[in-house]
Amino acid sequence: MNIFKQISSPERPAVMLNGLDFRELFVWLSASMKRVYSRKVGQAIALPAMGWGQFTS
Repeated sequence: MNIFKQISSPERPAVMLNGLDFRELFVWLSASMKRVYSRKVGQAIALPAMGWGQFTS
């Protein structure tokens, strides 16, 4: 995580996966990509709630 913290920005910090919850991560990623691809250029979107990880300090 220390490496990820060094290369991530304060606006988008590194997120630690909850245990081995890869399924929930990929379900979230799929839903997020659907929203991104269905938006119009320049349109802001809200991503789904992130239940697969936690921000670290």
